[in-house]
Amino acid sequence: MITWGSTTLNVMYGTWSPYQSESTFIETILIPDSSNPNAINTVLQQSGRGRYRISATLIFSSITEYIALLAYKVGGTLQTLNDGTINAGYYIDTLQPPKYESDSCIKADIVFVEE
Repeated sequence: MITWGSTTLNVMYGTWSPYQSESTFIETILIPDSSNPNAINTVLQQSGRGRYRISATLIFSSITEYIALLAYKVGGTLQTLNDGTINAGYYIDTLQPPKYESDSCIKADIVFVEE
């Protein structure tokens, strides 16, 4: 069972994708070497670990469940995400518009971002 705060998330099988992180390098452009046009004119700088992002497709049994999560997203609510391995504070980064399979089966893609 996966929860975000007191909300139980109904995750579509095979879509839970934890621990996606941003690149740890920043590529900075340098002034080109006019005597050697084939030379690399960038330098890589390590920037540390980016915030973890977790993506999934959620299944809702009613539009009110979707609207509740949308309100949390708009409000910038921080809650504890728990999937049995992860137990940390996460915000909702993105919540895609709902896709209606039927009146009682609504799907939406979501991305959580680490506190």
